[in-house]
Amino acid sequence: MRRALVVVVLGGALLTAAACGTSTDNNATPSASATAAASAPVGRSAKDACDAIDPEKDPNHKAFTDEYGKMIAARVLGDKAATTAAQASAVTALRKLADGVRAVADDTADAEIKKSITEVSTKISASAADTAFFTGPKTIADMEKALTTAYLNWYTPIIAACS
Repeated sequence: MRRALVVVVLGGALLTAAACGTSTDNNATPSASATAAASAPVGRSAKDACDAIDPEKDPNHKAFTDEYGKMIAARVLGDKAATTAAQASAVTALRKLADGVRAVADDTADAEIKKSITEVSTKISASAADTAFFTGPKTIADMEKALTTAYLNWYTPIIAACS
């Protein structure tokens, strides 16, 4: 974060200094230090990004799986109203998870990791829009199978990069 702040402050100072100059030479090239500041990667390291989306560390994962579990429990008990409410909560939690993963991607300096995390977010968002993902599982065993399949699908793009 400190590095990002330094780059922003330096970039702003360079832009201000350039705007206040009296030169009218429109063909001037930027100095080496200005070019380096502008191209310096800003954001999370690859390790920090991988840690941030780790299902065991990200609280959005727990929130989603808790809501999904409540949905299945209500369905097993035959409580349609509770199932509907829990499903809506699970969808919201999954969207929040996708948004959180996307935010990590947006804040990641490493281009390969950023691309992979963006793909993870896209896959999670697709599941949030897939009604069958929420209405298909009828039992705890179905839920375990659905979540295992989903997590493997969602995180495959990043497994190698974060290993």
